[in-house]
Amino acid sequence: MSDTQNIPKTYSTPVKLRGRRQFTVFAVFNAFSYLLLSGNILTLFLLRLEVNRTIVGLVSSFLYVSFFFMLVGKKFGIHLGAVRLFALGWTLRYISVIPLIAIPWLHSAGFYRAIPVVFVLSTLAFNVFRGAGLVGQSPILGELSSGSDRGAFLLRFQIIANVIAVFAGLLIAAMLGDSAPLSRYAVFIAFGVGFGLIASAVVARVPEPPGVQEGASERLATAIRRAFADYRFRRFLLAFGSLAMISGAARPFLIVYAREVYAQTDSAAIAYGVIGNVGAIAMGLLIRLMLDRVGAKPLIIATVLTALAGYGLAMLSPAATGFTIVAVLSVIFFISSFGSAGAESCSQSYYYAMLKPVDQMNMGIIYFLVLGIGGSIGSFGGGVALDILHSVTGGSDPVTVYQWYYGGIFVAVAILVLLFSRLERLGAYSFRGTIGVFFSIRDLRTMTLLDRLDRASDLDHERSAIRGLGGTGSRFARESLLKKLESPSYAIRSETLTALERLPYHRDIEQALIQELGDHPYTTASLAARILGGYPGRQSIKALREAVYSDDYVLCGEAMTALGRLNDKSGSHRVEMVLRLTDNPYLVIRATEALRLLRQTGSITLLFSALAGDDVPEYLRDEVILAVADLIDIHSWFYTLYVRFLADRFDAIEFLRERIGTKPDNGVHRILDHLLDDAREFATGAATILRTRPDRYAYGEKLANIIESERIYRFERVRFLFGAVISDWPNELTDNERTL
Repeated sequence: MSDTQNIPKTYSTPVKLRGRRQFTVFAVFNAFSYLLLSGNILTLFLLRLEVNRTIVGLVSSFLYVSFFFMLVGKKFGIHLGAVRLFALGWTLRYISVIPLIAIPWLHSAGFYRAIPVVFVLSTLAFNVFRGAGLVGQSPILGELSSGSDRGAFLLRFQIIANVIAVFAGLLIAAMLGDSAPLSRYAVFIAFGVGFGLIASAVVARVPEPPGVQEGASERLATAIRRAFADYRFRRFLLAFGSLAMISGAARPFLIVYAREVYAQTDSAAIAYGVIGNVGAIAMGLLIRLMLDRVGAKPLIIATVLTALAGYGLAMLSPAATGFTIVAVLSVIFFISSFGSAGAESCSQSYYYAMLKPVDQMNMGIIYFLVLGIGGSIGSFGGGVALDILHSVTGGSDPVTVYQWYYGGIFVAVAILVLLFSRLERLGAYSFRGTIGVFFSIRDLRTMTLLDRLDRASDLDHERSAIRGLGGTGSRFARESLLKKLESPSYAIRSETLTALERLPYHRDIEQALIQELGDHPYTTASLAARILGGYPGRQSIKALREAVYSDDYVLCGEAMTALGRLNDKSGSHRVEMVLRLTDNPYLVIRATEALRLLRQTGSITLLFSALAGDDVPEYLRDEVILAVADLIDIHSWFYTLYVRFLADRFDAIEFLRERIGTKPDNGVHRILDHLLDDAREFATGAATILRTRPDRYAYGEKLANIIESERIYRFERVRFLFGAVISDWPNELTDNERTL
């Protein structure tokens, strides 16, 4: 076997976890840097420099143009590997924007024509190196995110970026004030460069993903042909490219919209950007809980519809003053960011789910190329469209301009919903079912508990989360709980079984419980048997019948009771066999309970045999007596009277006399006189009464034979049971029976 065949195709789990920690630290510094070197702050910088909107759109489009330079980065990736290429590209991109720090000096020196040139070239170089480095990001993230928590891991960076954006955005807004000097923008850029270089050093320590060179050696044209040969990729790339184009046209100009329609200051515009970041954080926290549970497709549609609502409000541009302006813009920024960021994040998760590890570099390039083409068209085209609209309207009515602009975007987003609806579900929930989750407190609580369970660091936290999941009754808990049955801990398995018992019936739960019977005797198998008593399936009954003969006596007992609850009369002979052979009080009690549940009046003689021994404890006799009372249908009133008998025998016997009432005596009162002081005389009299009416009470003869045995009538508690029977025994025909 060659050395290349011995190379693992994926990260080992410890290496993946170490890489995740490194990449998370990188994401923190990178988020600070990116916030200071792109987006709203550059837009405001350009507006302060009084450049036209086309330049604003051009600079915004570079974010997407950068993706075309991934083709250059791929050639270097073959030799450098993913991590070195990524770190090098990031280092060069931060160095390339250092000239922006000199913009305030150029402005004060009067070099006005040079400013757009420096600005365009620096930001272009920034994005060129970013594009080249991005080639390495896709295989790194693809490997680091592998596993059942892919969506949650990818969304972590969205949350980190937006939390930092909120913090830094508030700080920037406070520092900008109403009319900050241009030099303050230079300070922001300097700090952005510093944070970026730290991020580049950190990401260089991420472990190299295995198999990158193998995937990088394939020609990109071959990968593109293979991608477009698959209808799933064609549909996704069309929908995703449309999403990138609409986002590129809509999001960068919201801040311009706030300034021109509602005359907001720079600091206020930054504050609204912060509100947009809060919307993206809310999206990340919510979608993070759901993405790996319900799947990406329905969440893409849900978030696109949310963005549609935000852009619809911008299209209306409602007239407002004072605080109403703040409310309107806050809602627009929050909802549009929630929806747009959510759609992009869920789309990324959907895309990675379609890829094989070896395809991640080339397919990652395709992904970003589509993002770049769509985004650059949208961003640059949006700037041009706004300039044209301003020219058509004479520039005197910005409200009308933006109503038309965001009206067009609203229509485009509505079409986008249709495009995403045609994607394959890839095992995801339906859209209707997912919307139900959004509005279900129970399901959202379940998602939160599942997240807690995934992050549980010790046994107590894990048990607490499992206990909570059982209480939700949500279908989403099932899969995670079933995995916990593989735990080596008795405490975890028993807690899990208790939680599963409280979930709705599902075949997978039944099969897992059956498996538990064989896998964990003497521990949790007995608990599984008890739960199976509520699953009336043929396989459950078969497994429980086999468990009746288990060496684990607790399992045997629970299996017998479960068969009773399932009314498995065909399995009653197994229960009777255990009752004949055992002297274990626990098994006697459980077998007695099973026969009671099965209504096996034919087993009454066997039950009395179980209480006849000299060494049988009284508590066991109590169980048998109460079971027989139930089988002969006097349990509804006998139990209370029996409890009274154990406390005061004479008082209880007087209550029996009261039950006779006006019925013909036939010597019952006399027989009751002997219940305590003459056992033989009582037994003889009771047997005589019980042998009446054999045509209607078939067990009467059987009871008579039982009480005549000295092994039985010698026990006072048993005699009280028979005293109750004869006090209630109908020994004359009723009027209805005479008529019949």
